[in-house]
Amino acid sequence: GATFSISEIREQVKKDEGPDPSNQHFYFRGQANSDWDIIPSVYRGNLLASEADLIRSAYLRNPIEFRAFASNFERLTKLQHYGLPTRLLDVTTNPLVALYFACQPHDEIEEDEVTSSKRMITTDGAVFYKRAYGRGFQDIEIETVALLSSQNIQGDLTLEKCLQSLIENGLYSSTAAQECRNNGYKSLIESLQSNYFVVSTLNNERLIRQSGAFLLPGHYNIFLKPNDIGKSLIQRGMCN
Repeated sequence: GATFSISEIREQVKKDEGPDPSNQHFYFRGQANSDWDIIPSVYRGNLLASEADLIRSAYLRNPIEFRAFASNFERLTKLQHYGLPTRLLDVTTNPLVALYFACQPHDEIEEDEVTSSKRMITTDGAVFYKRAYGRGFQDIEIETVALLSSQNIQGDLTLEKCLQSLIENGLYSSTAAQECRNNGYKSLIESLQSNYFVVSTLNNERLIRQSGAFLLPGHYNIFLKPNDIGKSLIQRGMCN
């Protein structure tokens, strides 16, 4: 069944790429309902506008615990562990773990459009996968997206202001920031608009047991001002 199918996929990769395939990894996600959207929780129910407030409120409630983490991304994973809506999506490198979640019993209420009668139906689960390069949780792109998720964006955040914030938070040196400006802020724009599969430190039992990793979407909208790229505005964007 599932194990055979995954073996076929891996064999196909070897055929396509030869005996020395790229070091991309497979990432899997199992869902008990194949109709569910594959999006992080903060993108549901109009929560995205409150993303920074949710994160900062959690930090204020328990500052000592979150201060123990050296990286912004690790703080996000802790919030995810507590069940707070974040832009992280749980995935796994183990297909059997994904299959386990896809096979969990789940019922949905179905309503007949004509009679308005309701009945319970058992849903079909699904395992989704993607092959991609993994990123380390301390990579600058990962830390940039994680930091920005905790900052209020009120319509006046420009690429230059964002770059200044990254300098203040120790993510960019002055030299690296100037290189970014000289290149039309292209590296920063790409960082804010890319999706990343991230392997965390696996510093808790659940992540270790489930071969856990995360999908971290940037999905920030950039409203470019061609005459002065640094003044281009950044806004949170929906994940699709």
